[in-house]
Amino acid sequence: PTALYQGYNTLLDRWQKPGDEARFGKFEYDRYNNIYPGKMLMGGIPTNDELKHINTTNKHLLVIPNFTANRSSIFKCNFDKNWAIQSVNIAQHYNVPIVIKQKTRTDSPNYNKHIDFINSLYDDLDVKPIIITDTDNIHKLIADSAYVLSAISTLAFKSIQLNIPTILIKNSGDLGNFKEYPYIYDINDDIIPKYKLIRSSVMKKFINDTIVGGCTFNSSKVYINELNKIIRS
Repeated sequence: PTALYQGYNTLLDRWQKPGDEARFGKFEYDRYNNIYPGKMLMGGIPTNDELKHINTTNKHLLVIPNFTANRSSIFKCNFDKNWAIQSVNIAQHYNVPIVIKQKTRTDSPNYNKHIDFINSLYDDLDVKPIIITDTDNIHKLIADSAYVLSAISTLAFKSIQLNIPTILIKNSGDLGNFKEYPYIYDINDDIIPKYKLIRSSVMKKFINDTIVGGCTFNSSKVYINELNKIIRS
C-alpha cells in the first residue's frame, strides 16, 4: 500500500497534474471538490484492506489516546484522569481488560515518561491497563477489541470498519472525516450506555460515505483504478 501512495505522487509529477489530491471517500471528495473542481480523486485507505483477513475476538477495551495531558497539545481534551476513570468504568461494566495504544511521536520520543504518566493515572483505580507503544500487528490489536474508546484519529477507522463498537471523544483531535460520525461524546458524559446505542448499520453507512472501498475492503483496487485514470489522461 505504501508503494501505491509513492506511485501516485510519482504519477502526479510525471503527468503534470499539480493540485490533484487523493481523498478517502465521498464525504471528503464532495467537500474539497467544491473548492478545487476536477482536482480530487478518491482512494480510500488501502492499508485497511488487510482487515478483511482478520477475525474479531472481543478480548479487551482498546483505548487510543492522541496526546497525553503531561505534554503540550493543541487540543482541549487530552488523556488524563477523566479518561482513566472512564476506561475503568467501561472495562468493569463489560468485564474486559484495558489495553492502551500509546501513539509514538517524534516531537516527544521519551515513551517511558508517558507510560509512567499513564500508569500514574490508574494508581488509585481498580483496573490497571496494559500499555502498548509499538506493535507489529496493529490490525490484530484492534480486531481483538470488544470496545474502543478513542481520540479522534484515523486509527479509529479500523475498528469502525470492523464493526467494533467505537466511541470517539470530543476535542481530542481534528474532526476532519469524522464530522458525520454520530458516536462522538464528551469525556465526562455517561459513556457506558452510549455503547448500547451504537448500530452496525449506522457505522457501515458512515464508512460507506467516508471511505471508498471501506465496507468491502477493496480501497486498493479503487486506488489503482484512479492511478490508471491518470495514466490514460
